Amino acid sequence: MVIAFIYVYTKYFLLYLIQNKSQTHSIFKSFKIYFKNQVGFSIKSIQTDNAKEFLYLSSFLVKHGVQHCLIFPNTYEHNGSIGRKHSHIIDMELALLLVQVYFYLFGEKLFVLSLTL
Repeated sequence: MVIAFIYVYTKYFLLYLIQNKSQTHSIFKSFKIYFKNQVGFSIKSIQTDNAKEFLYLSSFLVKHGVQHCLIFPNTYEHNGSIGRKHSHIIDMELALLLVQVYFYLFGEKLFVLSLTL
């Protein structure tokens, strides 16, 4: 699974790979510290879908003065750049899987062919 953070002003993109959704709280805490150190600003608001892993952050967000905005379900026009980044990540993942399958099927022939091109 993946959690992606985008700083809207500069389109700064950070991706975290996680094993289960319960890691969201600790990932957001570390991202908050990382963002403060790198950019020099504190997070004022976040926009998420209605996923439960982000709803569990509510008390943490209120404590730190972060406004939590929710996207309505099935309104992809509100996703903007995160939706495009997600599509790009999925496309790259499928391309890497395809390369892996071709290499498994054709082995050395594919490697030699790529070197000659």
